[in-house]
Amino acid sequence: MKKSVLISKVSKILSRLNDDNYNDSDIELFFVTLREMPSATKSIIEIGDFVAHSEQRNKGVINEIMLRNSLLANIVSGYDHQVVNKDRNEYPQNFPTLIKLQLKMYNDAEIKANIGLAGGMIKRIRTKLNDKKSYIRDGDICRLAENIGTDEFLVIDFILSFLNGSDGISFELLINEVVALLKMEIPGVDASIIEDKKKCVFCVLLCLLNNVQYPLLTGSVAETIIAADDSDGRVHIMGKYAVDGPQKNVFIMSVVFHSEYKMVDVFREDVTVVDIQQGNIEYCTKIGKIVRRDV
Repeated sequence: MKKSVLISKVSKILSRLNDDNYNDSDIELFFVTLREMPSATKSIIEIGDFVAHSEQRNKGVINEIMLRNSLLANIVSGYDHQVVNKDRNEYPQNFPTLIKLQLKMYNDAEIKANIGLAGGMIKRIRTKLNDKKSYIRDGDICRLAENIGTDEFLVIDFILSFLNGSDGISFELLINEVVALLKMEIPGVDASIIEDKKKCVFCVLLCLLNNVQYPLLTGSVAETIIAADDSDGRVHIMGKYAVDGPQKNVFIMSVVFHSEYKMVDVFREDVTVVDIQQGNIEYCTKIGKIVRRDV
């Protein structure tokens, strides 16, 4: 799509937002269009892909977070934990994927600070651990190739030591990136419009991200749910997935989309947990909050 067409679409949506003459579809189209801009960021593209094509939901940042933490949880406390035997060089079959995803969580400086290896050595180790030739498939077992030595194991032990969801999408950062993108791509644009309407944008995205299923590499299915932080009531989208182990109905959750808004800021008081779980919610422009769909 030509940039002039993209600019025209975005400008029309901004005008509708400014006039309070918008609906959920405008917010969806806004991100679908922004993702095609030349300087669109990773987070903007992720949200744009999400609302544009449901088949994109088995890719991208959110899926990686849930897949990574699902694999890690299973290797810590699920059936995969029983497979791990360093002495026999035996690991779960999805071990290479877990290592690749965990490596994305840490830059070289963080690894260096924790295990003391030189930066150049860490770069070589990272390349080696991302190479599929470093892993040998043996039925349901994965074995590490002979080129994986003591230094590589130091890195593996470090990156597997945390269940980390800190690369979840921050709404506040997303809005900052949107504003920067608008100023860069559309000369003379009034980017303050999107800042003024950021609460409504968040509410619409919250509804779109709720109750979505993601197929994982393991064959299981993760889902997204709206949840509140127990300590301060801030609302998040959490990834929820089962631990495949001897105990049934064991789930873990990690944050995949977060903000500074609290539940009371974005939900009308009569919205129940059941409404949220069943997806019986929608954003009401007149009230400025998320309400029950049948109200």
